[in-house]
Amino acid sequence: MYKILAIDDQQDNLTTIKAVLKIHIPNAIVFTATSGQEGIEMAEKEQPDVILLDIIMPQMDGYETCKRLKSQEQTMLIPIVMVTAIRTDSESRVKGLELGADAFVSKPIDPIELSAQVKVMLRIKEAEDTLRADKIALEEVVLERTYELKESELKYKALYINAPLSYQSLNKDGYFLDVNPMWLKILGYERNEVIGKNFSDFLHPDWAANFNKSFAFFKKQGFISDAQYKIRHKKGHFLDISFEGAIAYHPDGSVKQTYCVFQDITESKKAKERLIAALDKAKESDRLKSAFLANISHEIRTPMNGILGFANLLKQPELTGEKTKLYIDIINKSGMRMLNIINAIIEISKIEAGQMKVTISPTNVNVEIDEVFDFFKQEVEKKAIDFSYSKALPDTKAIIETDKQKLCAILINLVKNSIKYTDKGSIKLGYEFIKVKSIAELKFYIKDTGIGIPENRQEAIFDRFVQADIEDMEAREGSGLGLSIAKAYIEMLGGKIWLNSEPGIGTDVYFTIPYITIPSKQIEIPEPEIIEKPEMSKNKLKILMVEDDEVAAFYLSEILEDNASTLLHAKTGSEGIALSKQYNDIDLILMDIKMPDMNGYEVTRRIREFDKDVVIIAQTAYAHIKDKQKALEAGCNDYVSKPIIRHELEAKIKNLVTK
Repeated sequence: MYKILAIDDQQDNLTTIKAVLKIHIPNAIVFTATSGQEGIEMAEKEQPDVILLDIIMPQMDGYETCKRLKSQEQTMLIPIVMVTAIRTDSESRVKGLELGADAFVSKPIDPIELSAQVKVMLRIKEAEDTLRADKIALEEVVLERTYELKESELKYKALYINAPLSYQSLNKDGYFLDVNPMWLKILGYERNEVIGKNFSDFLHPDWAANFNKSFAFFKKQGFISDAQYKIRHKKGHFLDISFEGAIAYHPDGSVKQTYCVFQDITESKKAKERLIAALDKAKESDRLKSAFLANISHEIRTPMNGILGFANLLKQPELTGEKTKLYIDIINKSGMRMLNIINAIIEISKIEAGQMKVTISPTNVNVEIDEVFDFFKQEVEKKAIDFSYSKALPDTKAIIETDKQKLCAILINLVKNSIKYTDKGSIKLGYEFIKVKSIAELKFYIKDTGIGIPENRQEAIFDRFVQADIEDMEAREGSGLGLSIAKAYIEMLGGKIWLNSEPGIGTDVYFTIPYITIPSKQIEIPEPEIIEKPEMSKNKLKILMVEDDEVAAFYLSEILEDNASTLLHAKTGSEGIALSKQYNDIDLILMDIKMPDMNGYEVTRRIREFDKDVVIIAQTAYAHIKDKQKALEAGCNDYVSKPIIRHELEAKIKNLVTK
C-alpha cells in the first residue's frame, strides 16, 4: 500500500486530488494538509512515498515548504511533485527544480497526467530505495572487509557474483582482477575479454586520458563516490556510469585492490539533458511569442490606424473630391494590408496542421515569371530600383508538372521580401536548368542589393515570425511569415531553399523544384481568358439577406441596391426561415454562417425542406477550405468569404441567377 501526501490550502483541490488518485491508484492511502507547516509535520510522521505540493499557499508557499522538506534527513528522499497554475512558467519550474522538486503538474489538474506523474515517482522511489539498500549493503561489506578480511571474504564473493549491480576489482595499476556477471551482462563482454586489461582501455577517449590522475587520487583517498565516466559497450556505443568504491590495503598499508560498484545512469542523464533542453526551448518559445505578439500588434494596429483615422477624416465637412478619393484609397490599402496579415496567419496554420494539399497541373514557368515581374514592376520602379528577369528555357520546354498556385505564391513572397529590404540598386529574378546526379531541376533565384542578413541569422529567417526578432532599426512592414510559407511550399513541391547574403551588400535566394516535363502531344494551349466585368441580370431580383451584423448588412444593401427589386433583411436564422416561407418568389438568399440563434448551415437545411430551387450563397468570415464544403453539403449553391469583394459577389450572382 502506497502513502501519498497532498499539501494545498484549497480544500476543493485536495478533494479533486483524492478522487483522481482513488480511481487511478486504488492501492494508495492519501493524506492531506492545508498548509506548508502541517504538511511538513505530516510528512515526518507518515513518511509518504510521494508528496503533491501546491506552489501558491499563504504563510509558507510551496517553494519554502519544498526547501524545508529537502533539508531534513527524515523527508529529504521523498519525491515531490509541485502543482502549478501556469503551464508555461519556465522560471517557476526552474526555481522548483533548484529547491529539490522532482516533477511538475499544471492546473487545472489533468487526471491522466497527475496519476502518471505519481506512478512514475512511486517507481522511482522504489528503485531508489532498492539502490540505497544495495549501496548500504555494499558499504557494510566493504567496511567489514577492511577490518575482518578473512571472515568477510565469502560473504563479499557471494554478493559480488549474485548482486544486481555491476561490481569490479582493479589492481594497484588499474588492471582488471575480477568483474561480476552483472558487469559482463550490462556491457556485453565475455570474461576473458576483460580480465587483465586496463580499465582505461574501456573508457571514452575523453575520459581515458584523465583516468591515471583520478585513479591515483582514489588510491590516496581510499574511497570514491559518484565518479562519472563514459564506458564502451562491446557493440561500440558508450554508457554513462556512476562509480562508488573503496580501496583494500595490505597489512603494510600498500594498495591491494579496489572494490567498486557502478550503475548505468545513461537514461537519467539523457532525461536531465532533455529537461534542460525543454526548459531552454520553453524560454525561447516564450521570448519568440512575446516578440511575435509585439510584431503582430504593430502590424495590425498600423493599418487599423489608417482605416479608423482616415474614416474619421471623411466626416469632415467641405472635404474636396480629391482628398475624399485619397482618403478612400488609403483606407482600401490599409484594409488590404490587414487582410494580407490575416491570410498569412491562416496559411501558416493550415501548413502546420497538415491541411495544405499539393495540386499538380501543367504549369508554364515562363508565364509565371512574366506575371510576377509585371505584378511588381510598377512598385519597384517607384523605389528607383533596377528590376530585371531571365528565363532559361523556351516556352515549349518551360511547361512542367507542379502546383501552379504554390509556385506563384513562392515567387511573390520572395520578390516581395527583396523589394521590402532593398532601397537602392537592383533586383534580379530568374531561373536556370540544372542536373544533379541525373536528376533534372529548375533552380530559381532572386538576387538583390538590399540590407543583407548577418550570418548568424541566415537559417533563422525561414522560421515562423522570425522577423519580429529583428532589431527595431531594421524591422520593416510584415508579419515575418512570408519566407516560412515559401519554404514550406518549396518542400511540399519536392525542392529546397537556401541563400547567400552579406550585410550591406545584398542577398541571393535560391530554390529548386523538380523538372517534370509533359509530352508535347499532351500539352494543350488554353484559349486566352477574356475577363469581363460581370453584369447583373437585366431584371431586378428579390433578395433576402440573412445577416445579424448591421454593418455587413448595410454594405450588402449598398452594393445590391441597383439590382434588387426587393431587398429583405433577416437578423436571425429563425427570421430568415420565416421570411422564406412568407415570400415564395425570392430569387436569391445571402446566408451568413455565424448567427446568434442557429448557424447558416442549419438555416439552409431547413429552407431546403420547402424550397429546393431558390439560390443560396453562403457568406462567412471563416476562411477554412472545409467551410465551403460544409456550405455545399448543407444545400448552398456557392460560397463567398468575407471581406466580400463586390465584383466577385456580382459574378457569382450572375452565374447562378437566371431570369
